[in-house]
Amino acid sequence: MRIGELARRSGLTVETLRFYERAGLLGAVTRDSSGYRVYEEQTYRTLITVRWAQELGLRLEDMAAALLVHDVPPEERVERLKRTVDERLAVLRAEIVGLERSIASLQALRAIPFRGDCIMPAAFVDQLVLAHERGGSAAKRAKPAPAATGANRAKK
Repeated sequence: MRIGELARRSGLTVETLRFYERAGLLGAVTRDSSGYRVYEEQTYRTLITVRWAQELGLRLEDMAAALLVHDVPPEERVERLKRTVDERLAVLRAEIVGLERSIASLQALRAIPFRGDCIMPAAFVDQLVLAHERGGSAAKRAKPAPAATGANRAKK
């Protein structure tokens, strides 16, 4: 199939396909007698796999190393891919921890009993300042403050 058909089927642009070709993701590309690129069905299947891997956050270089480095034994390529997947899992797990902290902080903010003209109770702001001064992100450490009112804020 020609590059236009491959682009249509894969949902990628012709420019992206040419970039992937230069990056070595498509393997050897043949040309017909008119000089047009001719792609095999396997190239389409490779592209679908690469797009899926990108959606998971894997890098193109890692996919190229796993799929197309033929001078490396398959067992070593599999091990490289496993290491890459393990690294990505670690990143995602760390992101989940950060998201859970953000959710907890937003829930703490939502739980503040806002009263009167007090937009941000002093006790809550005190926690944010303390977390910041300890060198951490205030969002990571904020906890629900006891019921604070504008009167409590004036005492500080």
